[in-house]
Amino acid sequence: MSHKKRKLSGVIDDLQNLLGPLTSYELLSLTVTSSFAAAATIKSKRPKEKDTNALLCVEESLAQGRQEELHLFETHIAPYEDLLNAAAAHVNMIFGDEIFYFNTSYDRGKGRYTDPTRRDIEGPKPDLHVWMGLFLGPAAEKASRARFAKDEEDEGKICYEDIQKAFCPAGSIRAMPILELARNILQYLETEANKLRHQSELLRFCATYGLSHAARNVLKGKYGEVEKELTINTLLVIPCQPKISIFLSVRPICMPFVGIGAVLGYSHVVSFAVQTMEADLQTPMGIKLENGQVKKLEEYRVGKEVLRWAILSKQPEMVNTLVENGVQFRWLSNEDLEEIWKVLFHVDDGQSDEYGPRWLPSDYDPMMNYGGGMREMRRYRARSCYKEKKTVLSAIIAAGLPRDLFCPPMDDSIETNAMEEAKANGLNEPSEKMWIKITREMSQSEGKRRDLIAMACVAYNQVTKRANKKTFCEFYQHMLAMWNTNKPNMCVSQESHLSEFEDADPRWRDCQKKGETMFRPWWEESHSDYWDDEDDSLESTTSSNEVEDTAGLRLLPMHIDESDGSEESEDGLSEEE
Repeated sequence: MSHKKRKLSGVIDDLQNLLGPLTSYELLSLTVTSSFAAAATIKSKRPKEKDTNALLCVEESLAQGRQEELHLFETHIAPYEDLLNAAAAHVNMIFGDEIFYFNTSYDRGKGRYTDPTRRDIEGPKPDLHVWMGLFLGPAAEKASRARFAKDEEDEGKICYEDIQKAFCPAGSIRAMPILELARNILQYLETEANKLRHQSELLRFCATYGLSHAARNVLKGKYGEVEKELTINTLLVIPCQPKISIFLSVRPICMPFVGIGAVLGYSHVVSFAVQTMEADLQTPMGIKLENGQVKKLEEYRVGKEVLRWAILSKQPEMVNTLVENGVQFRWLSNEDLEEIWKVLFHVDDGQSDEYGPRWLPSDYDPMMNYGGGMREMRRYRARSCYKEKKTVLSAIIAAGLPRDLFCPPMDDSIETNAMEEAKANGLNEPSEKMWIKITREMSQSEGKRRDLIAMACVAYNQVTKRANKKTFCEFYQHMLAMWNTNKPNMCVSQESHLSEFEDADPRWRDCQKKGETMFRPWWEESHSDYWDDEDDSLESTTSSNEVEDTAGLRLLPMHIDESDGSEESEDGLSEEE
C-alpha cells in the first residue's frame, strides 16, 4: 500500500473513532470516503483518458463528496470557510501589529485585545500556536512554540511570518483535505476535553477559536459530563495576565459564549449562538471576585457591551452582524455614546489613537513626510487615523445608527439672526460684543451641544486641506449630511424590538430608580468646563415634548404600548464620498 493510501486510510479510521461519540452514524458516508480517495488520486496524477463521460462522473462525485465533507465539518466544528477566514484574519492582524511596532518603535499602549475604553480589562485572546496545533496537529504547535522561543531576540518576527504563510490562501492549511483538517481539530478538542477540569473551559475554548458548532456538542455532553448550570448563557471567566500595579486592581471579566465570539469578530459564532442556540443578548456581564465567585453586573448587558466594543475596536462587519441579530443602537448608554462620539470624531483624547495599529491603516508608512519635520509627520498620522474613523462612522451609519440619537442638534438660526442684526447695524459680520451677548443669552443645553460640535469641527479642520476647511455651521451641515439618503433603513427605529426596549436600555432602568418618565440625551449629560453647572437639571430642556422636537427622539412611556407607536420618519443612512 502506498504512503498516500496508508495516510488516507489512517485519516478515515481516526475520523470514524472521533465521530463515534458525536453522531449516531457508525461509519462515514461512502460518498465522502470515496471522494476523498478520488481527490487524492486525481491530485497525484492527471487522467489522460479520452472518456469525457467518465471524467464528468468523477467530477460530479468529487463535487458531491465535497459538499458532504463540508456538511460534516460544519455539523461538528464550524462553517469551513468562516472558520479559516476568521483564523487567517487574526493571524494577519497580530502579524501586522508586530510589524507596526517593529517599524515604528512606538510604545504598545492599549492592547489589541483589551477593552477599548478600559485598558485594565483584558478580553479573550487566541493563541497563534494553538491555531497551528488545531489545524496542523500537535507537532506543528510544538515546532511553532520552539521557533518562537528561538526567535525571541527578533520578537518572534520570523515565526509570525511562518504562521502567516500557513494561513494564506495558497498556504498549507487551505491545501489540506477537508477531512484531514476535521480530524486534526476533533483530535485537538478531544485532548482539550481530557485536559480541562470543567466543560465550561472547553466551551470558552470553542468560543475563543470560532468553533461554533463544536460548542453545541459540548453542551450536549458529547465531550464529557456537563455541569447542570452550564448553558449557552453561562458567564465564562476570561483569563488575564497577572500585572504588578499599585494603581490597577485587575480582575478577570466574565462574559457568555456569544460575547466572546463578538469581541473576537466571529460573525458565524454570534449568528449561530443567537439564531440556533437561543443566546440571550440581555445576559449581564460579570467579574470574578477574589474568593472565586462571579459577580453579575446588571448594568452591563452583553448585547450593548459588545456593540460598543465592536465599534471602538474597528469591527464594522461585527456591528452589522449584531444589528442583524437584534442588537439596537438605542441600548447604548449615554457614556457609551459620548465615548463613541469622541473617538470617531477624533476629539478630546483622540491623539493617543495615532500611535497604535488599531486606528492607523495597514498601509501606514512611519517615514512618510519625514523630511517635512515633526509637524508634517503629526498631520500625516492624524489624517490617516481620521480617515479610518470616518470609514467606521460611515459603516455604522449604514448599519442603522439613528442620527438624532447620536448627533447633538444645534439651533443654526442663531447665526442667521446674528448676521441679519449685524447687517441692520451696518456691519459685515457680528461684532465680538454681539457674540458675547448671544452666548450669555444662550441656554446651557444649547451651549453644551455647540461646544461638542465645535470640538469635532476643530478636529476635522486640523486634518483637512486649507481649501476644504469648514466653518462651524458648514461642519454641522456636513455632519448631518452623512445620514442623508433616499434609501429607507429598517434599523433606524427597530420597531420589532420595542417590547424589549425598556428592559434593554440602561437609561430606562436609571429613570425607574429616580422615578422619572424620560431620559436625557447623552449631550445633556456631557461635562464641559464652560457650561457645567451644579444647578443644571431637566428643567433646562423643559418638557419631554420639547426634547422630542429638538432632539428628534421619540421618548417611550414607562409602560410601552406598541399600538400607539408610529414609525419614525428619519432619513436613511449612507456613506459619504
